[in-house]
Amino acid sequence: MNRQNIIVLVNGEQVEAWGSLTELCKNHSEFSYHYLKARKMPFEYKGWNFYKVPFRKASEPEKN
Repeated sequence: MNRQNIIVLVNGEQVEAWGSLTELCKNHSEFSYHYLKARKMPFEYKGWNFYKVPFRKASEPEKN
């Protein structure tokens, strides 16, 4: 599976990036997966800003 997007959490100066919502919720017990999955990004929840951004793939070296 190729990752297309990641979830970025921002809380003040603290920034976290996660590959999936389930992974995020397993590591943040204050978040409910069933509540978050229904929200349209970007949104704010419990002082955190949630963003879905494209995952940057490694670029291929230029061929001369």
